[in-house]
Amino acid sequence: MVFNGSLLWKPTEDISITPSVFYQKNNRDDQSTYWTYGNGSTRAQPPRFQSGEGIASRGEDEFKLYQLKGEWDMGPVSLISNSAIVDRRNQSVDDGTAYILDIYDNILNSLGPLRDVYDLFATLGGSNTPQIGFDTKSPGRPGGPDCGECFVLLSDQVQRSFTQEVRLQSNDTDSRLKYVFGAFYQNSRQRARDGDRSFSPYDNYLYPSAYHDLFLPPELAALLPVFFPLGPDGTSGYAQTRIVDKNLGFFGSIDFEIIDNLTLTAGARWSRLEFESQAESFDALTNVTTTGPLLRSVEKPFTPKFGLTYEVNPNLMVYASAAKGFRSGGVNTAAGDVDLVARCLAGLEKIGYSTIPATYKSDSVWSYEFGAKGRVGNVATFAASAFQIDWSGVQRSRQIEGCAGVFTDNFGKARARGLEAQITLFPVTGLTLDANLGYNDATQRETIFAPGTTNTITRVGDRFTAPWTVNLTGMYETPLGPDDLTGYGTVQWTYKSGFSVKPGNVGFNPILGTTDSQNNLNARLGVRTGNGLDVSLFVNNLTNSRDIIGRLHFQPSERIQVQTWRPRTFGITAGYRF
Repeated sequence: MVFNGSLLWKPTEDISITPSVFYQKNNRDDQSTYWTYGNGSTRAQPPRFQSGEGIASRGEDEFKLYQLKGEWDMGPVSLISNSAIVDRRNQSVDDGTAYILDIYDNILNSLGPLRDVYDLFATLGGSNTPQIGFDTKSPGRPGGPDCGECFVLLSDQVQRSFTQEVRLQSNDTDSRLKYVFGAFYQNSRQRARDGDRSFSPYDNYLYPSAYHDLFLPPELAALLPVFFPLGPDGTSGYAQTRIVDKNLGFFGSIDFEIIDNLTLTAGARWSRLEFESQAESFDALTNVTTTGPLLRSVEKPFTPKFGLTYEVNPNLMVYASAAKGFRSGGVNTAAGDVDLVARCLAGLEKIGYSTIPATYKSDSVWSYEFGAKGRVGNVATFAASAFQIDWSGVQRSRQIEGCAGVFTDNFGKARARGLEAQITLFPVTGLTLDANLGYNDATQRETIFAPGTTNTITRVGDRFTAPWTVNLTGMYETPLGPDDLTGYGTVQWTYKSGFSVKPGNVGFNPILGTTDSQNNLNARLGVRTGNGLDVSLFVNNLTNSRDIIGRLHFQPSERIQVQTWRPRTFGITAGYRF
């Protein structure tokens, strides 16, 4: 459900005030992933496009945006104020049974020969082996416990932020000098809470620590890992992170026409970025709350930009630009999760760490672009550019083998070089044909080693994005009758090429090492009236493409979660603007 409304109030001829509200509520009844098993798995492949999870992953995302824009036209300059408040809450319930069993299995494998002893006593205690999903002895399936769902992951994320921008800008479009100066402030507060609960009477299936003391003397029981013990209410507790993100900035930009048709642009932005994070965990069994340290970072980036624009003639313009971009560092909230860190120690040691790093550093880019834009009469417009982006301290996510832990790390230097081209044709009245082509050769420029080792995390030449993208669109509209009734149709095709990551780096996952090519075709046919009514029929994924658009896998689990396009979907949309 979406609602968008605004009002315009002009107390004087030169002052306008525009309050607006945007509301959106999305309900998710399930997730668009299905299961497969990796090569070499002893398990039979599940039915195609089916998930082995016991319940549908559901959620609700409610987003509210309140804005107030004020503009004062003072003749040669305008003073503009933009205020915004964001209030968002995202809640979800996901099946965590197989996810937790993957973690159990990895921990048990670390026991070596004790694994067989553990499995024996677990079986005597009534445990079902960690085979779940489409196996006949899995929970909720023939031969297995009839618990429907054994383990549920609960997530609750809340975000509230206030943003204020004020800027002063010139109004004379014919002047050789044009400018804009302003200030920006943002205060964002977030809270993310993740918990889990077992609704099953067969808790031993997921919590084998229950039979440590049943079958083993205390001395031997202490040698075995204690997994996630449950509290009396069936929960193991929660992990919560609170984040405060503050941004204060000042910016300015000047356009100066040096000679006729040649304009120089120079601008800069200075910011003060403050980030705070604190983790908290609650153990339902011991009723103890543990609060982690307050992690804080402050950075003050300065980001300039420069550009030259030359208007060759009214139908052709060429330009060149250079600009610096910046992304602040932050904290790894997983570092405050004591239980997670303990489960991840073996995987962390493989990549040269003794714990999850508490923080990661900022990264920055210098981008350079040269291009042209133009028009050929009334039949075509075009734009083409070449670019280079030099990236330092690249921030990327890292997966920890064997424990499903993820944290952000810095990956040294990278470079992207590419081309972009766009052409729009108007062959006949009402028909528009649009084509966009992009090429991006983005590779690592620095080899990064795991701390204290010769093992590489990433190497020179490693690719990390798809090189080719294509977007083709055809649109046609024509008058159908009185009252400004217009019919229209749109067809859009998108394509992204695949690419592969070379093996050999620490933590390399062959299942995630290849990204497949993707293509998708959508169409829409509709009518709209002059008074704001718009009704259309649509078909998404017209060819019923089954391209793989994402994978999720935690080593060394056999289970792979795969995401593809939503199947061919027919529908109708109706809108009214007033």
